[in-house]
Amino acid sequence: MDAAGPLTDEVSRRKVLTLAAAAALGAALAPGSFRLLEASASQPADFTPPGFRFLDSAEFGIRMAIPADLTAVRSWDLLEEDGAVALLEDLIQRVQPVTHDSLDDHLNSVDILAVSEDGTCVNVMRVGSADVPTPAMLAPEVEALRLTGVVFGHTETAFGPSTTMRGTTTVGEFEVPGYVLWARNRRGVFSVQVTAESDEVVDALYAIVVRTLQPIPGTR
Repeated sequence: MDAAGPLTDEVSRRKVLTLAAAAALGAALAPGSFRLLEASASQPADFTPPGFRFLDSAEFGIRMAIPADLTAVRSWDLLEEDGAVALLEDLIQRVQPVTHDSLDDHLNSVDILAVSEDGTCVNVMRVGSADVPTPAMLAPEVEALRLTGVVFGHTETAFGPSTTMRGTTTVGEFEVPGYVLWARNRRGVFSVQVTAESDEVVDALYAIVVRTLQPIPGTR
């Protein structure tokens, strides 16, 4: 991050974690939420854990449960704080040259983004692929982004087989743990990304997000 210089108080921790989520291959739970991870998977479709609400991605016709204190924001609004542009450019240039078009393309690929004051973030991004990417397809980007502790996996969702990845992104002075899931429906390939300040929160939140991931009622 030599070009960006050291992080200052002008760039909030929330902004750093959110940018990490927005850049990853695509960047406090309510009481009782951890116990719900062991609950039966046969909950009704409109069920959300206490302290959670549904986040809808209109472009892909999908929804998932997220903590109620996460607020939906425009990706472009995340660049208003001093230093934020340099942070995002540093992440993008690990994969491709940074130009006005590449910055536009990256921010415009974020369909929905929700963040909390403590930096917890859930977002949905469009993916320029005809099929759900495999670990082999993703490996070059993982290396370029300098992700650490990467573990790939597969899971079944309401949209069929999905690729998953758990890893940590370095953003400035911070190590940001996160989960990414890639899936496909009739509207295209998308990723759902979860980041937070701690491994425990990331793992618990991702488990709830993937369990509640479903089509928005009445969509195709």
